[in-house]
Amino acid sequence: MKFKLAALTAFLTIAGTAHGVALKDVKPGFAKNVIFLIPDGSSSTVSTLARAVYNDGESLNIDELASGLVKTYNSDTFIADSAPAGTALATGWKTQDKLIGVKPKAATLKGARVPEAGDELAPAASVLEAAKLNGKAVGIVATSEVLHATPADFTTHSIHRNNYSVIGEQQVHQNLNVVFGGGKSYLKKDTATEANSKKRTDGEDMLEALTANGYNIVQTLDEMKSLNKDFVWGLFAEKDIPYDLDRDKKTVPSLAEMTEKAIELLS
Repeated sequence: MKFKLAALTAFLTIAGTAHGVALKDVKPGFAKNVIFLIPDGSSSTVSTLARAVYNDGESLNIDELASGLVKTYNSDTFIADSAPAGTALATGWKTQDKLIGVKPKAATLKGARVPEAGDELAPAASVLEAAKLNGKAVGIVATSEVLHATPADFTTHSIHRNNYSVIGEQQVHQNLNVVFGGGKSYLKKDTATEANSKKRTDGEDMLEALTANGYNIVQTLDEMKSLNKDFVWGLFAEKDIPYDLDRDKKTVPSLAEMTEKAIELLS
């Protein structure tokens, strides 16, 4: 289920983490496969409520995966939105409000790295990009639009999370192996409207660019299930994928179905 204020994002690189292995015993290069699961906007209180309401107080599947805490406050303020919080997770750089995958201009809080002079707002390499450089197959799965701040933090670099023209173009040319989620309308050739400032403003059609780059584009559950190779974009909604209670289960895949297929293709 997608929480009302959360975009659930999974960054996958098939190249899991070691189950039941102490952190001190994990050596560089030990993990061959990694799934980075982010319930965006959710805190420990969300899982506590889910345990109480849906699982009679018993442990959830996610409980055995949790292994620590990460400080995702901004470089200059204590409250972070998805863009800088995701950047901290993806790159290790605490940054500022609305920034996507770039270093901060101001780093005034303890624990925030200060960029070198002239390096402010420079792109910060993400763990997904590092995985690519190491020859791994990579993909993103999201119940939000794939251009949303959290998946964008792993795949792009932008000075504002709402700059979907820049974010979409970078993602299309990032050579990702698998992309599953929503957001088809933000890739179409269009102009911004007052009601929707996130539509394309550059006159480019990123769907045509995907085809030109050799991607297979699928839009339904059956089309996704029939896939037998990667280098694919699955766009299952014009904007974000409907909440699980509202989703048409015959045509729109669930997070579990998208993740299972992504793992299969990336393997």
